[in-house]
Amino acid sequence: MINISKELMLAMAEKKNAIAAKQDTTDIDIKLNALKDLKTKIIEFQTSGSGKKYDAVAELGILKSMIKQRQKSIEEYKKSSRNDLISKEDKEIKTLEKLLPELPNESTIGATYLEWRQSAVSSLEFPYITKKEMGNAIRTISEKFELVDKALVSKVVKEYVSE
Repeated sequence: MINISKELMLAMAEKKNAIAAKQDTTDIDIKLNALKDLKTKIIEFQTSGSGKKYDAVAELGILKSMIKQRQKSIEEYKKSSRNDLISKEDKEIKTLEKLLPELPNESTIGATYLEWRQSAVSSLEFPYITKKEMGNAIRTISEKFELVDKALVSKVVKEYVSE
């Protein structure tokens, strides 16, 4: 999970050094703005009283939501030819994307499936499984990767399902 306080401290130190070196701090200010906004969203989530636990999954949801919001803003700014605001939002997206955890891709999921399949008993030849066994494969892979996109896991596993 992200240590947002540490990220803010690093960005503030970066700004302090840039000021001392008499450099432009515009990009650092945009980075700080994105990090402060993230901290606000995290605090709002934790104090919302919704009863939802703040964990890596919730954090990923917040980050994805913030990125999506900025992408929508960019689309609106393009309609208005506001290149200055497009640039700002784009830099904020890059800051937030750097904080995203590395998620497993299709090849990693496929390799994990093959590992699972070697130990799984099936009436079909390796590497194929039946539709009934598909749920077990998806569940096992999803448990291994906490933040994995279950739709992606399902897509990869379906490639090995034999009718």
